[in-house]
Amino acid sequence: MADRRKYKISEHNEEQKFNLSIEQKEYIETLENTIDYLKNEIERFKSDTNKIELYQKHHYYQNLINSAIDISLCVSDREFADKTHKLFVQNASAIESNFYFYDKNGELKPISTSETSVFLDNYIYHLEEQGILDWIFEQNCFKAIPNFDETAIKQNSILIFPIARNEKRFGVFLASTILQHDAIEEELIIVFQNTLQIISSALLNLILLKQIEEISNKFNVLNSQLLNTSILMSVGEISGVVAREMDSPINIIKANVNLIARSIGNIERRAEIIQSNIERIEYLNGFIKNLINASEAKEIIILQDLIKETISILQHQIENKDVKIITSFDNENIFCECYRNQIQHVLLNILLNARDAMPNGGTITIGCFKQSDKKASISIADTGEGIAEEDFQNIFEPHFTEKEKLAINLYISKLIINNHKGRISFASEFGKGTTFRIVLPIAKTE
Repeated sequence: MADRRKYKISEHNEEQKFNLSIEQKEYIETLENTIDYLKNEIERFKSDTNKIELYQKHHYYQNLINSAIDISLCVSDREFADKTHKLFVQNASAIESNFYFYDKNGELKPISTSETSVFLDNYIYHLEEQGILDWIFEQNCFKAIPNFDETAIKQNSILIFPIARNEKRFGVFLASTILQHDAIEEELIIVFQNTLQIISSALLNLILLKQIEEISNKFNVLNSQLLNTSILMSVGEISGVVAREMDSPINIIKANVNLIARSIGNIERRAEIIQSNIERIEYLNGFIKNLINASEAKEIIILQDLIKETISILQHQIENKDVKIITSFDNENIFCECYRNQIQHVLLNILLNARDAMPNGGTITIGCFKQSDKKASISIADTGEGIAEEDFQNIFEPHFTEKEKLAINLYISKLIINNHKGRISFASEFGKGTTFRIVLPIAKTE
């Protein structure tokens, strides 16, 4: 009996033990499911966090690029330096920064002389002496390096970006930061490089434009000096032409004085002829004086009248060379605001060239017409020797003739016309003649 009872109790315990195992299994399974769920949730949270971080990084990097674009719109080098410094203070814990460009002596000079760049002004020479700048330009990318200057109180990192174009060095961006160089992520370094590429390219363009403007101003001054000098040089030739024009009225005056002395003919008529030729001499003499007047002011003239006046100065000599002059002018007066003597100088040069191109005689045809309401056209055509095609490219440049004589008249003529916001061109056929065409703006007379 006792044994049977003992057996029943034992059987009950085994059954209870079996039942507990099922519950434990179910509990364990529940725990495992819970753990799996939590793992999935953690992974999802990590994924979402990474997405947020990626978005934030992308947004942060995009803001850096946008800031760089805004800085690239600056209009002064000082503004470039100040705004770039603020950008690197905010995003790279920069203490001081500046742009340095090579001057004409090959020395790096800061574009901004703010007090924050004192350390960098001295440190830039250290980088040159250590050959670090050479290495930076060889690498041609943004670098974050330790500050190896043992004399520096703070061992800050140095940020360097080379500025070059077509393999030519122009300068560097230099910054000192409290960040350690190995603490800056590679991805951020690339973004800094892109940021500085935008800013430095715009800054370099601004500096180059300033240099171009400076060179252009110097060139204009030199051109102006050359123009005045060349006009004075060619005045000798033109004066010789005009002086020969005076021979005719002088001879007429001599002849009439001789007739008066011999009491031949009407004295009053002789006096009138003498007076008329004296006026002609005075006019020619005044023309030479005005031709070398470099201080003249612009005035509004009638183009047709200026051309007629210029022809009258040379007409006697040109016609003595068996050259016939034909004119064709617009019926309506064409007004032009110009330096009278300079435009007359151009016309004289072209007329003399036309004369010299026809040693055996020929025809010069001069036309002046409105091309439009804003422009007028002057054409001077000759039937001379023409210009060889291989000489076309040099015609408006200083060059030596076959007689080893420097020819600059047409170069000066082009400078004068360009200064009047006009243009000059030519067409020529060797052996048949040349036509020069001048286009000038019409002046408003209302």
